[in-house]
Amino acid sequence: MTVMRSSLVVAIITMSCAAAGAPTLLLALMVRDEEANLRANLPAFSGLADFVVCGIDDRSRDGSARAVAEALPDVPRWVFYFRFDGFGRGRTGVFREAWRKFPEASHVLVLDPDWELDAPRASRAHLNADERTFLFKVWDRNGMTSRTMNWLVKHEANLTFEHQLHEQLVQPNAGPGPQRAHVLPWEFAEREVRGRDTWHSAATAHGHSQSYERYLFDLELLDMDLADLGPDDPHTLFYLGVTHLSALDAMLGIGEHERTPKTDYHVAEGVKYLTARVDEALLARERATFAGAHEHTWGALRWLAHAHHFSTRDFARARTFYGRCAAYDPGRRDCAVFLAKLCRDEGRHGEAFALAFEALAAEA
Repeated sequence: MTVMRSSLVVAIITMSCAAAGAPTLLLALMVRDEEANLRANLPAFSGLADFVVCGIDDRSRDGSARAVAEALPDVPRWVFYFRFDGFGRGRTGVFREAWRKFPEASHVLVLDPDWELDAPRASRAHLNADERTFLFKVWDRNGMTSRTMNWLVKHEANLTFEHQLHEQLVQPNAGPGPQRAHVLPWEFAEREVRGRDTWHSAATAHGHSQSYERYLFDLELLDMDLADLGPDDPHTLFYLGVTHLSALDAMLGIGEHERTPKTDYHVAEGVKYLTARVDEALLARERATFAGAHEHTWGALRWLAHAHHFSTRDFARARTFYGRCAAYDPGRRDCAVFLAKLCRDEGRHGEAFALAFEALAAEA
C-alpha cells in the first residue's frame, strides 16, 4: 500500500511538472464575417491549440462565433464582440482579452482565418521557453510568393500591435533593432473558401482586397496612423505611398489612360509620401535602428522610380531612383532590369542591352 501511494504521488508530481513545463498555445483571432473560413481552417488546430480567443467585429452578420465553438469544441475559448477602429487597435484588444482570460498560456499565435495550416509541419514541441519570438512562413494566394511572419510569441502582458493598417506586433521591453527569433518549420497558405460572401467580396461596401474601393478604405486607416504617429513615421509613409499608387492601378487597369484630376491626385500623393519615405535624414535614422537592408526602403525606391517612369514620365527622376534602388540592395536585380527598360524607352538601346545583360548574368 505504501508503495502504491508513493508511486501515485510520484506520478502526480511528474504529470504536474510536465504540464507546468510543456508549452501551451493560444490562438488569437480577429474576424468579420469569416464563418466559412473558420469552419474550413480551424479544425487543423484541434491537436495543437490549448485556448482560443476570438474578437468579432460587431458589424458581422454571419455565424462566426458559432463556427469557432463548433470547429474547436474541446478547446477552452473566449469569444467577444468589439467595435472596429483599425486593425492594430482591434488586434491589441484581442491580446488584452487573451491575457485577461488565459494568462496561463505560454505562447500565443495571431491567426488570420483564411490561413490554412500545413498541419504535419506544426507541433507544440517546436516551441520553447528560451525564445520570445518565433517566425513562420505564409504563402500568398498566388502560391508563388511568401512572407515570413513573427506573429507567434511568448504570451506576455502588454503585447500590442502598432499601426491601424499593415499592423506590426510589438512585444514589451523588446528594445530597438532586430530581436533574436527562432525559425519554425510551420507553414500556412492564404486560402479562402470559394464562393463565400464576406466583407472581402465585391458585393460589399469596401469591395474585394484589390478593389479601388478597398484601397480608399485602407487610405482612411493610414490617415489615422499619420495623425496618431506623426508625419515622419516610416511605416505609414511607405504604405500611404504604395496604397495611392495601388489605388491608381486598381482604378485604371492595364494600358494607357487619360489624365484626370483623380489620377493626378493619386500620383501626386503617392510620389509625395514615397519621397518623404526615402528622405536622407529619415534613412539615417532608420540605419541607426535597423541592421542591414530594410525591405520598405527598397520597396519605396522601387515604387518611386516606377511612378516617375510610368506616371509622371519624369525619366531623369526615374533614373535616379532606379539607380538608388539597385545600389541599395545589389542582390535584387529588379531595379536594374527596370532601369534597362527605361533606357530602352529613352532610345538608349545600347545602354539598355548592357544593363539587361549584366542583370541576367548576375542572376545566373
